[in-house]
Amino acid sequence: MNLIDGYSFFSVSNWPTFCGSIALIVTAVFLSRRLTVSRGPALLCAGLVLAASFLNIFYYLADTFTGAGINAAVWFHLFSAFNTIGLTAFIAFIGVGAVLFLVSIGAAVYVYRAAVHSSDDSQDVGSGPQIVLAVLLLAACAVSPASVDIWGHLKSLEPIEEIPQYETPTIGVHAGDPPNLVYIYAESLEQTFLNEALFPGLAPGLKALQARSTVFTDIRQVWGTEWSVAGIVASHCGVPLAGPDEFWTWENRLSLDTPDFYSGATCLGDLLTSRGYDLSFISGADLKFHGIAEFLKTHRIHVIDLWSESLERLLGKNVRSFPWSAWGIFDDVLFDVSAKLISQLAAKESPFGVFIETADTHNPAGHL
Repeated sequence: MNLIDGYSFFSVSNWPTFCGSIALIVTAVFLSRRLTVSRGPALLCAGLVLAASFLNIFYYLADTFTGAGINAAVWFHLFSAFNTIGLTAFIAFIGVGAVLFLVSIGAAVYVYRAAVHSSDDSQDVGSGPQIVLAVLLLAACAVSPASVDIWGHLKSLEPIEEIPQYETPTIGVHAGDPPNLVYIYAESLEQTFLNEALFPGLAPGLKALQARSTVFTDIRQVWGTEWSVAGIVASHCGVPLAGPDEFWTWENRLSLDTPDFYSGATCLGDLLTSRGYDLSFISGADLKFHGIAEFLKTHRIHVIDLWSESLERLLGKNVRSFPWSAWGIFDDVLFDVSAKLISQLAAKESPFGVFIETADTHNPAGHL
């Protein structure tokens, strides 16, 4: 069953200010041929048209992707993971962005040529028209929701010296045989999908498991936990992916594909390994994406890369023998491999933990 049919290109979260900014840009473009502006100010106005247009296009595309404007996930993927993202899943997204950027460049060129043409036909170029156009375009930049989101992000980059509530975690000694752990990160899957009225018969196995298990609901995410790698880090380390300076350096924040990803934090892998656990992480996706492989290795968790030799070793088939999506190997193959791995670990004497990350339910075309 398809859960997410694709992005909606016809809705914007903060539409009043978004539409207001667009209206100001259109007004300035319309007036550029009717107001007399000299060449220098005309070039400035063309630049402001580009700036205001780019801000709104950036917001529009980011909001289409996140549903929450330009949030922390957008910056994270732009600076840390864009080079390995599954671009084939976003062809329509990229195409729309390219068209909008070309239109904005055309609008800027039109404003410059129209304003210069008007000044050539005029004997007297006053400052009034120039001020009108500049004010309209500066206002378009200021009221754009992108400006608000970018300013909020810049404020969030201020160094965090400490988290007052944070205490370095410890792990006690378990009486008897320590329990084994299987932890599944079900990508983009939430309680809504188990609502029988909305999705009848969608996930009967999960509903049966829910009926006989302890279930925690009304869980809310905080800033720095709202995308995949941030959620994984938060669940392992007990803090968002925005911790104090002692956890990670500024070099980490700009490029997370480093061998000391969040090395200052004490996380679940560190604690369980200290108690003799054999820990593994397995995913059908490319683990270079978002730097998660380096985080896991830093915290003493063995990373099983199905895109190398591991899949053939566990199932006897090469990765190319299986179909895959833009995000990686499908979950049915992933769970077959995981079951094989768990059986092998269960035959050993040491306790084990297996962390499994699914991908089939990832947007823009998530499915079960």
